[in-house]
Amino acid sequence: MRRIYSICLVVLVIVALASGIVLFALARPAPATPIRRHDPVLSASRIANALSNVASRVGLDRRLRPLVETAPGSMCVVTSNSFGSVLFDDSPDIALIPASTTKLFTAAAALDGFGPDHRFKTEVLVDASGAVYLRGGGDPTLVTEAWIASNGDRLGTPITGLAAAVQAAGIDFAAGVGVDDSHLDDTQRVASWDSVDIRAGFAPQVGALGVNRPRAADDGADPAAAAGRALLSAAGVSGPVSEAIAPFDAQVVAAIESPPLSAIVADMNKWSDNYIAEVLMRHIGSLSGSATTDGGVEAVVEYFSGIVEDPGELEIVDGSGLSPANRISCDDFDALLPATQQDADFADVFFDSLAVGGVDGTLEDRGPGAVVHAKTGTLSDVSALVGFVDTAAGRLPFAILINEAPSIPQARSLQDRLVAAIAQWPSP
Repeated sequence: MRRIYSICLVVLVIVALASGIVLFALARPAPATPIRRHDPVLSASRIANALSNVASRVGLDRRLRPLVETAPGSMCVVTSNSFGSVLFDDSPDIALIPASTTKLFTAAAALDGFGPDHRFKTEVLVDASGAVYLRGGGDPTLVTEAWIASNGDRLGTPITGLAAAVQAAGIDFAAGVGVDDSHLDDTQRVASWDSVDIRAGFAPQVGALGVNRPRAADDGADPAAAAGRALLSAAGVSGPVSEAIAPFDAQVVAAIESPPLSAIVADMNKWSDNYIAEVLMRHIGSLSGSATTDGGVEAVVEYFSGIVEDPGELEIVDGSGLSPANRISCDDFDALLPATQQDADFADVFFDSLAVGGVDGTLEDRGPGAVVHAKTGTLSDVSALVGFVDTAAGRLPFAILINEAPSIPQARSLQDRLVAAIAQWPSP
C-alpha cells in the first residue's frame, strides 16, 4: 500500500511540474539555463526554468502586493511580458478615470491613421480680387517668436517663416487678411470639461487655426483672429483681420509645414499638451469625414476594436483626458501598449514619445530613473502612470490608475515605488 502511495506521489509531482512548464512557458524571462530544441519536456533545463518562472512571479507578487494594499482610493494595476502573459494584476478590468493617459489612445490612433511622417500645412491664398486669406490646416504647433523664446524646449512652427514666404512671393497684405479655420470643427470646448480646469488655463481653445497653444481661459479671444494678427505682426504690417473662407479658386501663394507627426506626438506625450491632443482628435475624425471631437472619438474606438474584440467599458470623450467622463481600464492599456510595439510603422516613434524618468517631460523630476518611459495623468483626485519599464528580462508594459486619491503626491509616490519593484523582474 505504501509503495502504491509513493508511486502516486511521484506521478503527481511529475504532472505538477509538467503543468507548471506549460503554464509558465509563455511568461518566461530569458532562460537562466540553456534549453536545447529537442530537450525532453521533463529535462533538467526545462524543469529548472519552470521553477525559476514560478519563483519570479512569486517574488514580483511579494514585492507589489503589500504596496497595492496601501493604495489610496480606487486603483488598478497590471504588468505583462512580451509574450502577452500577465505577470501581476490587481482589479485590472475596472474602468477608471485615466486623466491624461488618454493621450496614449489619441497618439496611437493618429500615428496609425496618418503615419509618423505626416505634416500639417498652413497656407496663405489670394483670390481674383487680390484679397488675402490665412487658411489653417490644423497645425497645433504654430507659434510666434515670443512663444519660442519662452518655451525653448518645446516644439514650434514659427509663423515668421510663413510671413517671410508671403513677402518673398511679393504679396502685400497690409490691407488685411481673412482667417479661415474651416478645416476642422470650431467647437472650441468639450461639454464635460471641468470649469475649474477651464479657469485654470488647462483647457485648450480648439480649431484648425491657432497660435501659441490657445487656451479656453482666454475668454473672448478668437484663436484664428489671433493667428491672423500674429502673421501681420511677423510681416511688420498692420491691418484688419476678419473671418472668411477662402474661395475655391483662390491660389496658394505661400505655405509652411509643421514638424512631422512623430515630433508632434512626442511633444504632446512628454509634456502632456492638451491643445495638441484635442486638435489631433479632430484630425483623426477627419479621416472618416467628421473633423469633430465625436468623429475622432469614434475613430479611436474603432482603432482599438481592431486590437481587442470587445472594448468593454472603454469610454473616451476627448483627446486630452481632461474630461472626468473618460473611463479606461488597466486591461485596456495592457492591450494597447503591446499593440503599438508590434506596429512596425510607428513602434519606436510611440515609445520615444513617452517621458523618461528623471530625464524629461512630466517625469523629469520623478520616477525610479530612466528605466521608466511613461505617460502621466493628473486631475483633481486622479493620478495615473502608464508606459514601459526596462528590466533584466526585457521591456514590460504597465498601467497604474488611481482615482479618489486624497493626495496626488502620495499617489505618485506609490506609483514610483510600484514601478521600481516591477523593474526588479525577473529576480525572485
